[in-house]
Amino acid sequence: MKQIIFISLFCIISFESFSQNLLEESKSRCISRSSDELTVYQGDLSWNVTVEDMDKKFADIYQSGKRLQGRVEWDPSTNQFFVPLSNSDKHEKVYLKDEFILKVIGHIEEALKLNYAQYVFFPDMGHSHLLIPQELYNEKTKQYKTEDKVGYYTWMLNSSEVDFLYHTAEQLNFFDADKNLLLDRQVQWRFYTRNLVGNSSPKGSNLKIYKAIDTSANTAAESHAHGAKWWGGGFNISSSSQGCFPYKQGDKTLYFDLSLEDLPMDPNTSDVYY
Repeated sequence: MKQIIFISLFCIISFESFSQNLLEESKSRCISRSSDELTVYQGDLSWNVTVEDMDKKFADIYQSGKRLQGRVEWDPSTNQFFVPLSNSDKHEKVYLKDEFILKVIGHIEEALKLNYAQYVFFPDMGHSHLLIPQELYNEKTKQYKTEDKVGYYTWMLNSSEVDFLYHTAEQLNFFDADKNLLLDRQVQWRFYTRNLVGNSSPKGSNLKIYKAIDTSANTAAESHAHGAKWWGGGFNISSSSQGCFPYKQGDKTLYFDLSLEDLPMDPNTSDVYY
């Protein structure tokens, strides 16, 4: 029994040490947004692109200085990361546990390693939806008022029981002119693995693939949630050389931002997002 307790304590201490070391740099990278910080807009991206197009666009966006609007920041007064949340006319904060951030990093790194994703930005692995156990959701709805978005997002993002579904290959072209799935094996792999579900293990997480082949683009939605409560408004992630959080891709360390806001339209253009 003593040995089991010792091992458990060692694992807890090791995880906390790992968490602190990994995210220490992020405290200085997640500074408050400056007035001249550039934003990733919908018009920066295009639908139905090739793998080669996506590769070039990722490199452009990563080095452009453009970051997510409403991205995570570090709050030195509370010693916590938070993500801004616009709620009616109020601008509020959702505070994030380190475990949540490590959970997302784990999903990213494993997805890249297993070729479920190639790039961390909207055209590929760039947005998520939340899968909540129905009984847990029923219980929590008794605790929070409908308008308490901060309360909802605080427990949903930080809960060890909530899974995240990422739609990958979001803007990749899958079809030929006759709407037939392309014969390219890489494209087909991305098509059939594009509903990526990450569980609650921060590192070495297990990823699952959900199927939605009853839809034209194999896009999982509420009817494919395997009995879980589908929460459509998840978080967005986008890589930037100036981003907050690190992730490994091969032997490279890259960085990404996280936000609860969808990509906005550029107020200075008349771009239409399709």
